[in-house]
Amino acid sequence: MDLKPVATIKSEEGNAVVSVTFPFAEVDRIEGMGWIVDPKNKKLIKRLMTAIEAGVVYTNLKIKKDVYNKTYVSGEIQVGGRKLNADLKRLGF
Repeated sequence: MDLKPVATIKSEEGNAVVSVTFPFAEVDRIEGMGWIVDPKNKKLIKRLMTAIEAGVVYTNLKIKKDVYNKTYVSGEIQVGGRKLNADLKRLGF
């Protein structure tokens, strides 16, 4: 089972939503946490996506089951929304 995170981006209500997905994890729910970012801030979006795919945004990954017995990838989130830029810098991105 491959728990490598993959970053995805979509537009939602005029914002960019950058999400962590686990398409190779063989789980029921592949999408994880997402961050809403101003679409004009392309550098921040690129840094976040690069950090996600480097495996530093979601750490200590585990397969868990929800109350409906569906599997998903759980982990510790290392970046926050309001302090996203500072957290990415702290992680080397």
